[in-house]
Amino acid sequence: ATSTWTATPQEVEKIAYTTIEKDKPTLWTMNTDGTSRTRLTAIGTSSWTPLWSPNGKMLAFLSDMKDGKINLFVAKKGGDGFQQVTFFDDITVGNSSNLKPSFSWSPKSDEIAFSSKNQVWKVNLDTLDVETISTQDSAYSISAIEWAPHRDNKYVAFLVKKGVNFFSLKLSNPRLKDELKLAESSVALSDISWAADARNVAYISAGSSIYTASAETSLPKIIFNSAFPLLGPLVAYSPSEAGSGL
Repeated sequence: ATSTWTATPQEVEKIAYTTIEKDKPTLWTMNTDGTSRTRLTAIGTSSWTPLWSPNGKMLAFLSDMKDGKINLFVAKKGGDGFQQVTFFDDITVGNSSNLKPSFSWSPKSDEIAFSSKNQVWKVNLDTLDVETISTQDSAYSISAIEWAPHRDNKYVAFLVKKGVNFFSLKLSNPRLKDELKLAESSVALSDISWAADARNVAYISAGSSIYTASAETSLPKIIFNSAFPLLGPLVAYSPSEAGSGL
């Protein structure tokens, strides 16, 4: 479940969540007090990983509601419909237990970056134009993706993996299409999170360590090591630019 947060108290805040009905995930929204529960997608179709836009006005999610093919959809908060924004034949959701989506909003809420197999793409929500941001070797796959949250920073961070012994953290500029490798590892890199000021990106290594890396230095810095018990699957910075919590 993910909730919206905006600076305008007049707007009704919403929680998006999924329920399992007839063995398939169905998408719902409700007010934060539990009222006005609304089903967005039909029973018999599957919808995954709802994610609110940074401005809190739109909800993106993956669904197979059209012809059984998984694609990206967007619904306006409080609206009664949704728009299909990608038209692929081969998008997959990967591990159904993933806690994060395979897509990420731009800080201006006007574009969405998403991964499919060995490529990172972006779609413009006004024009529905789709562009490739990064293409990796066909033997590789993209395992995590997150657009930097700061409006002055244009990077999309993503994790690349090949087999069980090659992982890397890369940045791509969605405008210039240039690419920067921040880290490379022979152990699993499992999640990423941007600091609110977009100066650093944190990632989990081997389930026991947390590193941060910066586009300015490209030198990973270990900040938490040899965790026991092992770390969970997620890492997240505080959303406040004044805070440094991780």
